[in-house]
Amino acid sequence: MGKVKDKALEAEAPVETQVTIDGTLEAYPEQPEAGTDLVAMAQITVTQLPIIEERLRDVKAAVEATVAEAKSLVATADTVQAVKNRRAELNKQFDAIEDQRKAIKKQISAPYERFEAVYKECIAGPFREADAALKATVDDFQNALKKTALGKLEAYYYELCALEQIDWLTFAEAMEKSNIKIGLDDCKKREPKKAMDELAAFTSKIGLGLDTVRQMDDSAEILVEFKKCLDAGQAAAKVQERKRKVREAEEAEARRKASDFEARRQAALGKLEAITPTAAPEQVKEPIRSVTAPAQFPPVIGFKIYFETERQYLAVLPVLKQLKETLQQEGIRYGK
Repeated sequence: MGKVKDKALEAEAPVETQVTIDGTLEAYPEQPEAGTDLVAMAQITVTQLPIIEERLRDVKAAVEATVAEAKSLVATADTVQAVKNRRAELNKQFDAIEDQRKAIKKQISAPYERFEAVYKECIAGPFREADAALKATVDDFQNALKKTALGKLEAYYYELCALEQIDWLTFAEAMEKSNIKIGLDDCKKREPKKAMDELAAFTSKIGLGLDTVRQMDDSAEILVEFKKCLDAGQAAAKVQERKRKVREAEEAEARRKASDFEARRQAALGKLEAITPTAAPEQVKEPIRSVTAPAQFPPVIGFKIYFETERQYLAVLPVLKQLKETLQQEGIRYGK
């Protein structure tokens, strides 16, 4: 396997280049007339191209042979270290050649960078300053036109508001909500007619919406929503939806309270049944007494008590307890 003798490329000496602008500005008037062809005056030409002695073609065959030889190597247990060394050697050679290329690029770029700095100072800078100044004066003029047109449009808007009884919507808010734009052509006219027509249609629509709202139930609430969306139907729907939710919440709360009351009532009835004996107490035998004229009284008294509220039950409960004690003391049978 043949080896090719390494060749190092010698760095060439810097090559001087000259970039000139044909003719000098001193040869022309300091204040040229408008329309002067500055492009013709400032003809930029390169009087000498950088000449680089290239050896790349000369070493191409050697490089290809070296690469082919390296690619033919196979890594095995015995040769892996030699393959690593060969790779490191090739990388070292390539890095050295890359350093030469970067040095040449820097030598070639330096003259252009110097030229570009002069070009910005003499040509690009003044042209850009002129462009910015001209743009500023045009913008100032157009902004003044637009400001005047907006002033006329604003005065017209508040006249429309007085007719339609609109007293909450500012001019800026109206312009934003209506999405009305004033074009430059409209600003140049005595009055921004197109924008005025659009604004009149916008306020007229709001006036019709106000008339519709005033005829609705809950008009005060709907008006609050209308001022936000400027749509009578949407405002009414929003109020109705809010009332529906409130009504459903109230009904749910009423059902919950009724359920809680029923639960408490059942619990109270359970307590009452717990203190009421289900069987009659044992009869107490008493000596027979002679009665000449027995009193007339009903042998049985039966009744039910209906409680509407828990408070009523709690108020009667002590009376029922006292009645129970009296019945027991007198030996009177009681029960269901």
